[in-house]
Amino acid sequence: MFLHVFLGSPGVSSQSVSGFWSEFGREFGLKRSGSAAIKTDLREAQSELHSRGRANQVNCEDGKEGFAILSRRNGHAEGAYFRILGIMFDNSLTMAAAIDELVKDCKWKIRSLLRCQRHFDIAGTVSLFKGRVLPCIEHRTPAIYHAADSLIERVDSIQRHFLDRLGITERDALFDYGLAPLRVRRDIALLGLIHRTVLGGGVRHFDEFFVTVELLLRLATGRNITINYVNMVTTSPATL
Repeated sequence: MFLHVFLGSPGVSSQSVSGFWSEFGREFGLKRSGSAAIKTDLREAQSELHSRGRANQVNCEDGKEGFAILSRRNGHAEGAYFRILGIMFDNSLTMAAAIDELVKDCKWKIRSLLRCQRHFDIAGTVSLFKGRVLPCIEHRTPAIYHAADSLIERVDSIQRHFLDRLGITERDALFDYGLAPLRVRRDIALLGLIHRTVLGGGVRHFDEFFVTVELLLRLATGRNITINYVNMVTTSPATL
């Protein structure tokens, strides 16, 4: 509700996520350092949003509001964990809580799937895994991609455990059943995001985060150079 009220306020850009945060910083002046100063700014922002909400006949529920200071430095992060699009974020962005939830959720899904294994061949069981478990894992891919290797290993072990129970190797799963290792699928997903953005087929607010080869060559040579990216689609990670 906090986010929706803010984006619906007059004079605030909603063109992109980055635009939202920059507008947030400019409008409410969240530039001071120190947790006390940040909390003061947040309370001022909350008060302003409540005022705008009342002006638009929108009431914010106290129980659904909260503050969090995100920091990777020890002792700087504060506030309760929070969810965005169903994914749990901790205030240090280690994503340990999200991965804990993911592993627990996938364990019972795989147990349920394997109980039905006698009714299907290996290909059918793998298809069930792709339809019932993979979406649960890959929904979190962009959020957990930066997590520590020790945490990512817990995610990768989900599929390896499933394959062990089926008695097939990761190589067999890839070449015989089209099931690539999760670490490969994560890389393909993020490379595909970059590739679609360069082609202009992705979400537009990602454009400013990726610099194209044409721009780099233009800056280096001072000449306009055009590359036909469309001819590269058939060999791109986005098509796998």
